[in-house]
Amino acid sequence: MIDTAVEDLCRHVRLAFDAMIGREKDMIPEPVLVAAIATAPIGAFTFLPHLLEC
Repeated sequence: MIDTAVEDLCRHVRLAFDAMIGREKDMIPEPVLVAAIATAPIGAFTFLPHLLEC
């Protein structure tokens, strides 16, 4: 949701093409991906013991 909000804000601030805004919009999803990858081991650590009991 944060990346969508930033993209919408960039669109409202400047309607014309701007290379810097385009670069920033390309960099926004990276922290989201890092957070998703970081939570995978936590989820596995939490749920794997319960799944192995079955």
